[in-house]
Amino acid sequence: MANQFYNSMARDVLDGIEDLSAVTLKAILVNATRVENADDVFIDEAGADDVIDGEISATNYTGGFGGAGRQALANVTITVDNTDDEAVLDADDITWTGLGGASNDTITAVEIVIEKTADTDSKLVCRNELSSSTTTNGSDVTIQWDAEGIINLNT
Repeated sequence: MANQFYNSMARDVLDGIEDLSAVTLKAILVNATRVENADDVFIDEAGADDVIDGEISATNYTGGFGGAGRQALANVTITVDNTDDEAVLDADDITWTGLGGASNDTITAVEIVIEKTADTDSKLVCRNELSSSTTTNGSDVTIQWDAEGIINLNT
């Protein structure tokens, strides 16, 4: 998976505003409507290609703020990899059960976010593009993070 750390989140982490080991990180599935922009800050930027606009619409996935489709990451770790000169954010793989069927969509990426009080103040952390698009069909969908982790920050 290709990945992108959002500029504002990098600043917030370096400034000590956000501690990614002390918050609940959630995964949002998005389709091609979502156009990645490293300058975006929030789930809902009030534009036409925000995360909220690209969140998938499929059976057994309820999007939107607090929606059951958004899954919390479990066993989040932040480690240092001295061999590759990087810090690594990782977590358990995630499975959505019986996604799609009656209503389907095509997943192109996973957005990692910190939900706050609404989508307009919930912060984007990073984006992981899938190596190939996945169309829902009622089967389970598992996001298996790269062996190198969800996101890597290197020197």
